[in-house]
Amino acid sequence: MTKSQVKLQQKITRSLIILTLSAVLLLAGGLITVNSVSAHYLWIETPLTVETGEEAGFEIYWGHLDDDPADMTTTGVSVYLQSPAGLVSELDYQNRDIFLEGKFYSRQSGVQQLIVRRPAGVYQLSLNQFTARSLTLAAEDGEEMSSPEDPVPPAGLPLEINPAGSPADIAEKDSIEFILTYLGNPLTDTDVILLTRESYDSPETFLTDQEGRFEADVPEQEALMLTVSHIIPAEGEHNGYEYDQIQLNHTFFLNR
Repeated sequence: MTKSQVKLQQKITRSLIILTLSAVLLLAGGLITVNSVSAHYLWIETPLTVETGEEAGFEIYWGHLDDDPADMTTTGVSVYLQSPAGLVSELDYQNRDIFLEGKFYSRQSGVQQLIVRRPAGVYQLSLNQFTARSLTLAAEDGEEMSSPEDPVPPAGLPLEINPAGSPADIAEKDSIEFILTYLGNPLTDTDVILLTRESYDSPETFLTDQEGRFEADVPEQEALMLTVSHIIPAEGEHNGYEYDQIQLNHTFFLNR
């Protein structure tokens, strides 16, 4: 890894967790997980599979899965690609008014992770942080994705939903186990909401077990979004605005 890549990776990590760690030091109570329909969701859509070396596109949305595209707006974000080797690079994108659009190259076989971060902002005394993540599996034509012993690596986000199995499980299985973590540790007894465009009005809710795990049925030919929010009671000030809690909001998008 080059010095510039190391610096970029350190910058991303600091920007994602510095406010969270500050909140932990200022805890006014226990940690709280909320299960409610968000005013907005941030998510990124990518293809599930591509051939190694192929150019692929991504689209970033700010709103709800069932929104009329004509009514949607965009928000400022930072976008990163994490390669199978763990190298992180920042991606450019274009604003299409109702969504953000960009491209990336899968130069190496394996799991390509697309990560989106929206700058933190205070709303109704809550410091909100939004992150989103999607996976694209790259392989040579006819090459197997991975062996069962090779799990999907986490991206290292403060709040994160990650598949528990291998990339091949994501592409082939109808039921997938996930792990929810907070600062790298399993987040137990927490509700995770599953949303699809076809069943947006009747979302499924899963409760994580004592290892932060839950299992969801993932039908083929249907895109889905897993979303979770986690509240940390804390007092502080951000950009001149006071807050009494930090709310981490995370989505994991899977395009089947």
